[in-house]
Amino acid sequence: MTRQQAVAKIGAHAPATEAGDSASPGVSTQKAGRARDPAQTKRQAVASAESEAGPGGREDSAGSEKLGVKRDLEAVPSHAAHADSLCTVYSPSLDSNGEQATQSSDHSLISQRGSPESRETDGQLGREGPDACEAGAVSRGNEVLHDEDECRARRLRRTASVSSGSSGCALFSDEATDEGEEEDVLAAFVRRMGGTHVIRRILIANNGTAAVRCIRSMRHWAYEALGNSKALEFVVMATAADIDANAEFIAEADFYVEVPPGPNSNNYANLHLIVQTAETYECDAVWPGWGHASENHRLPAILQTLKRKTIWIGPSPQAMLALGDKIGSAVIAQSVNVPCVPWSGETRSPKRADTQPHSKTRRSISPPHFHTRESMHLSISVSKVFLTCLWTHFAFPLHQVLDCCAKIGYPVMIKASEGGGGKGIRRVTNAEEVADAYRQVVNEVKGSPVFVMRMVSDCRHLEVQLLADKSGRCVSLGSRDCSIQRRCQKIIEEGPVVAAPPEVVSQMEDAACRMAMAVGYENAGTCEFLYDPKTHQFAFLEVNARLQVEHVVTECVGDFNLPAAQLQVAMGILIDDIPDIKAYLDSAASNKPVGKHIIAARITAEHAEESFRPTVGLVHELTFRPSRFVWGYFSIGSKGNIHAFNDAQFGHLFAHGKDRREAVKHMVLALKDMTIRGELRTNVEALIKILEHPDFVANETHTTWLEQKVNFSSDSNDVSPVLLLGVLLAAVFESYTHFRESEEAFVKRVEQGQLPPSIAVSYESCLVYRSTKFTLHCTYGGQNTVCVALNDSSTTVHIRRITSAGAGGSGAEQRDGGFLVRGGIDGKSRKVYYKEDSTGLRVSFDGTTYTFTKESDPTQVRPPVSGKLVRWLVANEQQVVKGQSYAEIEIMKMYMQLHVEASGKLMHAMSEGAVFQAGDLLATLELPPGVTVPKATPFQGRFPSSTLSTCEEHPRTRKLAKLALQREEHQRRQRMLNPLPAYRTSREQLVNALDGYQIPRADEDEAIACFFECILNPMLPISEAKEVLAVIDSQLPEPLTSRLRSILADAEALGEVPRGGRIIRRQSRRGCEEHFDEEDRSGLGGTGVFAAKPPGSEAEES
Repeated sequence: MTRQQAVAKIGAHAPATEAGDSASPGVSTQKAGRARDPAQTKRQAVASAESEAGPGGREDSAGSEKLGVKRDLEAVPSHAAHADSLCTVYSPSLDSNGEQATQSSDHSLISQRGSPESRETDGQLGREGPDACEAGAVSRGNEVLHDEDECRARRLRRTASVSSGSSGCALFSDEATDEGEEEDVLAAFVRRMGGTHVIRRILIANNGTAAVRCIRSMRHWAYEALGNSKALEFVVMATAADIDANAEFIAEADFYVEVPPGPNSNNYANLHLIVQTAETYECDAVWPGWGHASENHRLPAILQTLKRKTIWIGPSPQAMLALGDKIGSAVIAQSVNVPCVPWSGETRSPKRADTQPHSKTRRSISPPHFHTRESMHLSISVSKVFLTCLWTHFAFPLHQVLDCCAKIGYPVMIKASEGGGGKGIRRVTNAEEVADAYRQVVNEVKGSPVFVMRMVSDCRHLEVQLLADKSGRCVSLGSRDCSIQRRCQKIIEEGPVVAAPPEVVSQMEDAACRMAMAVGYENAGTCEFLYDPKTHQFAFLEVNARLQVEHVVTECVGDFNLPAAQLQVAMGILIDDIPDIKAYLDSAASNKPVGKHIIAARITAEHAEESFRPTVGLVHELTFRPSRFVWGYFSIGSKGNIHAFNDAQFGHLFAHGKDRREAVKHMVLALKDMTIRGELRTNVEALIKILEHPDFVANETHTTWLEQKVNFSSDSNDVSPVLLLGVLLAAVFESYTHFRESEEAFVKRVEQGQLPPSIAVSYESCLVYRSTKFTLHCTYGGQNTVCVALNDSSTTVHIRRITSAGAGGSGAEQRDGGFLVRGGIDGKSRKVYYKEDSTGLRVSFDGTTYTFTKESDPTQVRPPVSGKLVRWLVANEQQVVKGQSYAEIEIMKMYMQLHVEASGKLMHAMSEGAVFQAGDLLATLELPPGVTVPKATPFQGRFPSSTLSTCEEHPRTRKLAKLALQREEHQRRQRMLNPLPAYRTSREQLVNALDGYQIPRADEDEAIACFFECILNPMLPISEAKEVLAVIDSQLPEPLTSRLRSILADAEALGEVPRGGRIIRRQSRRGCEEHFDEEDRSGLGGTGVFAAKPPGSEAEES
């Protein structure tokens, strides 16, 4: 009797409650008939199965338990302890025929989940494992069974369908499922594609854009491949700050787990917390994403030791340790003859005991850069390398660091081996900068080894995307160019690579695959290189043993889904069996031109004018308008929040075109059409400036080009018309807010029965932009009108706050911070957004943002950002000089230094470790005797005038003045033909003046002249009659409407109103009488046509 027959027999004798518990935990199910003792039934089933199975059945069962799971990393050593094993290279064993033998692993083959019987076996016993059975306790649903026979029976059933190991996810055997069992769609797919594991529930050990990207990509694949986007379940971790910030990934997930707040060591990088969450929520796999714990090899090693095995969707811990570690990957690169830049460990090279692959493991594969693992063995004593290139923050041998930097030659890069994403890396140009740079590196990536490498100037940053499966196949999926960087962090990516010749790109792809094969790499990864366009040489930089933020660029080029490919590889599906990957490889093998180019831009919360300083705060509005050329995704939406522990990036846009130039144009248009408004600053304007720069258009950039060639903050004191418009809009906002607050205070005092002060109708606005001070005098010219004067020039602006109906039907208006402004320098209407805080007033309009401040006081040392005070760089009451760094702060997981604006004695106002907000007082500065505080230079110019004689100083101003003259002439002609609008405007101004609003004398005189000009214009009553007819013409018969229009047209042709309009009135009345009866006339009496005749009117008409 086979084991499958034993399982069938046991299933036939199984009690109904067992299946019921498995199918619906917590719900009791009974069948009709005489009840039997469950324990007796189970013992009988075990005895019957074992007797029919024979002696071998029990042996097979015991043997399957003894096989166990090979734990390669039962205890994870520290860097010093595992130094000698860092570069131990994957070497698959071969059978007698030369083929790769099947190894015992954590995810060996077991049967699928099919019927409720097998689901219970895999789900419950898989979770508890054989050890639980040995203890005599197995959990099933809400019931705990303490029965040795039950454990033996269930173990025997499991042995028939499950191989060794106690995996938490279902794994297939070669035997078919029992007849009548129905596979679910996911299990059927995995079986059909030749996979080994079924992954249903995934824990995402990440947040932000990474979590959003994973969920959406895998759900998209599930719908395309399985017809059900909910076939996969996602569990996410979320801090209270993420929840309050309205993070998108929480809404996308099926389950969220609230985790401790604070830095990522408390949550997303907390290995114990991740493992505990995966166990508690019975997750089949963990997806790490990028950042946080994604490159920590200890996490997958711990997952392998769990009773309920949880799959790591990524490379093995051994491969991560070898390639994910920047020091280890450099050693591996040297061992497989990949060029490297000079670094602190370049003299240490591993020895290759056997460099020739086994002849029977090599394959002839047609697609390019398609490799199988070669049997090679590298041996190296990494301890010596570590002694040469490794330091930690526990000991600070500065002289060793200085000696190493001097030996390599400045400039150099000091890097943390476990760093990434722009963290744990500093550029050093001389010995004086070494100490501070080293300290910042070890603080940003605590506990990480540190090494030094030479900085390569004017080079490109190129990448190769890799994918490898468990069979040994490793492929290159394309290349990317990530040369546009700030603070060594990418900001714009593109693909495929066009800055290097195709043969160089091919060499880089080959080198990347050789490194991956050398360590038995599995799943997705990225190999990064530095490329010198002058010499056409490339050098290895590092390997990211994970998926990268910019992987979407490669996806768009090749039309595949990388997160879904990661999932399928983790399920045991081979690369050849992943349809979209196979289609790309076939296309690449045929050498067909790609025919498109992809540009990607990261949307970050950074202030580009201040060296891309990170910012935090609320997002009031986020509006992105995708098109068929541009799409993107964001980690937050409108009413979201970027807090201090967030990553600066919260969005990613992707544009494609038939070539690079077309893709750039599409991206620029999308950025200009996007609206992001709130307390934070973004890099959108900076991205537009970069993409439109001639060097970028010509593709003549490098990794330091952004810092060297693009200046986002002009030091010039020239005042452009656009800046003057910003000054005007800022003054309008300040004065309008002051006037409305004064009105509200007046009304409140009256309601309280108090004598109110007079309402303010004038305000002086003082604005400072860089070193220029603008003083504007504003008056309240009406309910929504502000008159602004600047140095004997003035203009009038109409402003209305943009409002929306309140929620819940309360009728309350909710302000969104936007204003509709009309008039001013150019007379146009525009939407303007304002944000006022302790640092100043920010004005955003027409894709431009200006920040105006009050006059600064250098004796008050205040930070421009919110963060945490890490340490003082200057002792209390010590002297500092202008520009000197006085404190080091932490913001968004990065360390930055603050500088003083003047010389003097610094006195601390906060202690180290304190958390502060932007504008808080950090310290005071006592200036030396006799030193005066520098003041901003007053602006002596004027608003652009309508006369050319006063506007000769700026070509743009002369153009505006000429346009103003043309506009005034056009308005004058329009006023003669249709004086009604001008009449109403001038009348409103005069009424406002009589109501107490303060209107400039010149504007008041102009309003009086315009008013009398309009009332003496004979066209005024005709214009008013035409306006009334336009309102009621749809209610009148067509013949009557035509007759009335004819009467008005004749009067307009005469250029006057005959007899004061009485003839027009009589003709209109007669025309109406011919078309209406008495009842209709009475209904139209309100229009004036059938109004009662004054006495004597008929005589006058005759």
